[in-house]
Amino acid sequence: MSRQTFISKDFFVNASEQVARQTILSLPKAISNIKLVAENPRLHSVTFLYERPDDTLPNHVAVSLLPLNESHTQVTLHGSYPNGSSFYNDPYINNAVANFEAAIHAAVNGNLSQFQPEIPKKNFSQKFIHLMAMAAAFIGVIFLWRKLS
Repeated sequence: MSRQTFISKDFFVNASEQVARQTILSLPKAISNIKLVAENPRLHSVTFLYERPDDTLPNHVAVSLLPLNESHTQVTLHGSYPNGSSFYNDPYINNAVANFEAAIHAAVNGNLSQFQPEIPKKNFSQKFIHLMAMAAAFIGVIFLWRKLS
């Protein structure tokens, strides 16, 4: 499996490009963990910083719009890490992109107040590795304490 630096997702909204752009640019005002980073007029994209309250490393989400006709627009999301880290499959970036898509759909439909972001769940292997590391640290502290006393 090859490494990648971003995760992409395409979807459609029932709004014109202008309405979709204004709605997307208003997301940071309505959702506290989304911050506007930059707007790139050459690439026709807007970059946001998606932060989780429990996570120290935020994600960049770049949003590009492609008008299809007067009432439909294609939205493309690119999720990545700000430092450009590569990964195989990252549940946190998948979660950021999925939450961003849900926020855009909620904003276009006019029910942004009901939007609740989902929190990524750790899989069993991550929990097991964390448990084993904590057990090893505990055993090391016990041996160190016995050696010093």
